[in-house]
Amino acid sequence: MDEMKEQGGKLPAAARSNFPTAWDLLLMLGVYFTILIAVMVVSTLVLLILGYGIQDLPATVKGYYLAVTSLLSLSLTAGFYQWYRRRRSAVSLRIPFTWRKINLPLMGWAFVVMLASGIVLEPLFELFSPLDQQVGSGPGAFLALVVLAPLGEEYICRGVLFGSLRQRYGTTVAVVLSALFFGILHVHPVAVINATMMGLVLAFVYAISRTLWAPILLHAANNLTAYLFLLYGYDQVGFSDLLAGHPWLYAAAYAGALVLTVCSIGWLWYKARRTASGEKKSVVE
Repeated sequence: MDEMKEQGGKLPAAARSNFPTAWDLLLMLGVYFTILIAVMVVSTLVLLILGYGIQDLPATVKGYYLAVTSLLSLSLTAGFYQWYRRRRSAVSLRIPFTWRKINLPLMGWAFVVMLASGIVLEPLFELFSPLDQQVGSGPGAFLALVVLAPLGEEYICRGVLFGSLRQRYGTTVAVVLSALFFGILHVHPVAVINATMMGLVLAFVYAISRTLWAPILLHAANNLTAYLFLLYGYDQVGFSDLLAGHPWLYAAAYAGALVLTVCSIGWLWYKARRTASGEKKSVVE
């Protein structure tokens, strides 16, 4: 089978397996963190043998270090997830990669929604300690954040996980659970909250566009923006800081961002459901 969809993006009952269950999701999370920790331990030991500490690395070298560890952890995780899914599910999964289905207006709008949601969530971020990102700089950091992370994380969370969840539970459940999974991967409370909201938008865009390139490129654009803010020292500057001394202007901007975010998420959900409904005649082995 290539692909099989019905109302809501869910497979017919006779063609569904019981994958993934809650235990499958917990196992997949555990494997991700186990691989991540193992890669960090081994790479740290290698550095110590060579006479270096991570904190002693120049910013450019630290960027290459991040690229290498990201490549190892994401590729190992993606490989395990593919193997595990084949072992657990009797239903095949096709992950669509096609440039023809990229919807630039949709992606542009989704990018604006992610920026607006960041403004909405900012007061919640302030309840936690600031996110200290030691990612280094230079080509290595760019490769890790703007290329490897979007490719690896989107393949894992939107490709394998979202696709599997959608086959069993339908589009809405797949969007929510894959977004939560994506958020938890980021560990720090601020990053978890931000990544979960970002994951909702990326999942909706994937469901609507039906190509993994759409969330990959959108993810890359988001990470590039965050990296540039970090590179130029604006990563700890919030929207409220920019409008300090102008409370009414901030209140109006916040209200606008809130309305934009809520309405856009509602529209994306509606559009994703309609797209899934239109695919019910597309049956794949």
